[in-house]
Amino acid sequence: MTQNQPKIEKLISELCPNGVEFLELGDITIWDKRFNGVEKLKQSKVISFKHVSASHLKNLQVDNGEVKLLATGKFDGWTTKELAGENLNNGEVISVPSGGSANLKYYNGDFVDSGNILAIAKDESINLKYIYYFY
Repeated sequence: MTQNQPKIEKLISELCPNGVEFLELGDITIWDKRFNGVEKLKQSKVISFKHVSASHLKNLQVDNGEVKLLATGKFDGWTTKELAGENLNNGEVISVPSGGSANLKYYNGDFVDSGNILAIAKDESINLKYIYYFY
């Protein structure tokens, strides 16, 4: 173990002396959009989430809400289940903006989304929060 060894490699060598299996992101996640140029076999399933416009999302913001507002940028807000209405989503997701800078976010719970591409884990054995921090 060298001093310049990346932290992830150090943790793997300490906690997993036999190594770990590295998998492609598409092998362990399901996305809510079908990607151009990706074989159907590699993206055989697409999940569905509800999305709203950025202006609608910001209009939902209230103090002390219990529902996360997932925007594509740095906006950070909350709303209520009542205001979210039919746009309420629930789950553990990684959100990737569909435009602009790559401001990745991780969230687990009730949320309203605006303009993100969302990913979930393919099964419960996948630690989505680890994937978020790894990438």
